[in-house]
Amino acid sequence: MDLKQLLCLLVVLLPGTFAKRKQNFTREDANNTKKVNWKERIPKAVLSNLTETLLALESENDASQWVTVDLQGMRTKGVKEDLAPKPLLKINDEEVYKTKTIMRLKKLYDNYFPEVNKPEVVTEAENKEDWDFLNAVMATPIFQEAKNFLIMKDILTEENFEDTIHRIWFEQYPRAKNSLGSSGFEHVFLGEIKRGVSGFHNWLYFGDQEKKENLDYLGYLKHVKIGESKSWITHSFKWRDNLKPISSMFIGTTPEFEMSLITVCWFIRPNSRCWFTMNGTDFSIQTYIMNSNNMTYIGSGYADNAVLPGEAPISFKAESQSQESSIVAGASSLLGLVPSNWFIN
Repeated sequence: MDLKQLLCLLVVLLPGTFAKRKQNFTREDANNTKKVNWKERIPKAVLSNLTETLLALESENDASQWVTVDLQGMRTKGVKEDLAPKPLLKINDEEVYKTKTIMRLKKLYDNYFPEVNKPEVVTEAENKEDWDFLNAVMATPIFQEAKNFLIMKDILTEENFEDTIHRIWFEQYPRAKNSLGSSGFEHVFLGEIKRGVSGFHNWLYFGDQEKKENLDYLGYLKHVKIGESKSWITHSFKWRDNLKPISSMFIGTTPEFEMSLITVCWFIRPNSRCWFTMNGTDFSIQTYIMNSNNMTYIGSGYADNAVLPGEAPISFKAESQSQESSIVAGASSLLGLVPSNWFIN
């Protein structure tokens, strides 16, 4: 064992306590999460049980029946031309937007400037629309399951839960030139423009922008089925004449499903990959924390299932390797020695 491994081992074995999270999750709180061995506290098997439960609850409000996917050309390294002359998604708007959370999501489409250097002025009406959407999401059985999980694991408490979730998702913070022009929700669901496209991981808004001819789908890199009708895709596209060479999103899932996964993973695996199994396939949610004025917000969150060099998505159980190497691997991840996936954002 070299010096680096020894230091990693000492970090993980240092004794510590884990108190209940303060409702205003601060930068100090975010730093404290790195000191907790989350892989020991909440292993992949437990997360997989949660995600399977969330997926099963999706059947009560199945949005996937209203979308058809046309993958067209598969992109490979070095390919620059458009391999998809037709749209990726064909969505039955009349039916899909009858779903309460999706209907309220649509009302937020025109509330944001995509340019991160443009300050957002949130009107009273827009703030109400944010809350109407979030309240609809939080009332669903899916998000209630995620809420109960976070409370049972002593990560959050019932007190001020809704305000905390609203803040980390919807409160504005600067991404460029100290301009309050970004939020976790805008970045993840609607996308932003900063030296190209960033964020934009929601299929419903993707389909909306395709119909309005603001978005040109260029082809896919990988497509994974989730059950009979849902799926996950990595793909390329241009939005408002800005290229995103690689992105990812679920297709056919509800807003509450996506927000539940990202919220849980943001709290328990901040700034790292949160691995779980869903319908027999390994996936991860990569989250990033955005710090501003000593407060923390969702910087980004998206799904992936590519295993990077040095990663072992199945190795959250000690029996899969020697206990020592498992501890060292966990410490290496916590200290940032294992490479993170900055590829999608």
